[in-house]
Amino acid sequence: MGRIAALTRNPVMIALVAMLAIAGCASKKTPNNAADLGLNGAGAATPGSAQDFTVNIGDRIFFDTDSTSIRADAQTTLSRQAQWLNQCKQYVLVVE
Repeated sequence: MGRIAALTRNPVMIALVAMLAIAGCASKKTPNNAADLGLNGAGAATPGSAQDFTVNIGDRIFFDTDSTSIRADAQTTLSRQAQWLNQCKQYVLVVE
């Protein structure tokens, strides 16, 4: 127990643990949607279907952690989603 107590009093060790904790919280997750899997048309979706939207357009957009700004890569996806929804009016948009 003496070693642990000594480590908790060491300012370098405290700074190291704090940096690791902050770095773990700040890491970005990459989007995992079907459009990014590189399937090259395998099992092509019917145009105008929900599968078409997911596979060819992308069904999600992402924000940076603790931010209200849409990421640059998501702005393109959002524009494509809007165009697709204007063409396929049988679908509705849900924002959560």
